[in-house]
Amino acid sequence: MDADTPIWLQRVRAGEPFEMPDFDFIGAVMAAAARTQAFGSTNFDSLEAAQEALTGILGSIGTETVVRAPLTVDVGFNIEIGSGSFLNANATLLDTYPIRIGNDVQIGPNCALYPVAHPLRESDRILRDGEGHKKGHITQGAPIVIEDGVWLGGNVVVLAGVTIGARSAIGAGSVVTRSVPPDVFAAGNPCRVIRDL
Repeated sequence: MDADTPIWLQRVRAGEPFEMPDFDFIGAVMAAAARTQAFGSTNFDSLEAAQEALTGILGSIGTETVVRAPLTVDVGFNIEIGSGSFLNANATLLDTYPIRIGNDVQIGPNCALYPVAHPLRESDRILRDGEGHKKGHITQGAPIVIEDGVWLGGNVVVLAGVTIGARSAIGAGSVVTRSVPPDVFAAGNPCRVIRDL
């Protein structure tokens, strides 16, 4: 691994947890917040201009993809979006761990992709010194993949490690805790397959 790559990012790329606070990570989050705020406050005169601004926020973005502001990201550069996709307003993409969105994906308003998480047990989540004082916590996660042609209805939440198969549709308000196969309609909390498409 490159010696210039921050420790947190080395751990993420290896699929491992990392310890917080990590000031390199916090700096990357603050820099991304400034870029997304600038994106959200700019009136672009063309799709090309908006996409050019997004190339300074995202890891990659395909042609003819539209992302409506406001947009919230963790670091931004761990997000890849294909061509012809549409992300409606208030998307929250917490890309501490990678997010990959394919081609021709439609994401409704107020959707949230959370590839980042923390251990459930407090004793695994909180780091303590020898005297029992809190000194930090553990951050972990796994990539989210949204394959080509998927539609997420409004207010869908997708959790770490989930893949949504090509051409599937997820009903509004669903919480997707497990991967969904291609060509199905799935909905609910937790999300489950309702029928084939």
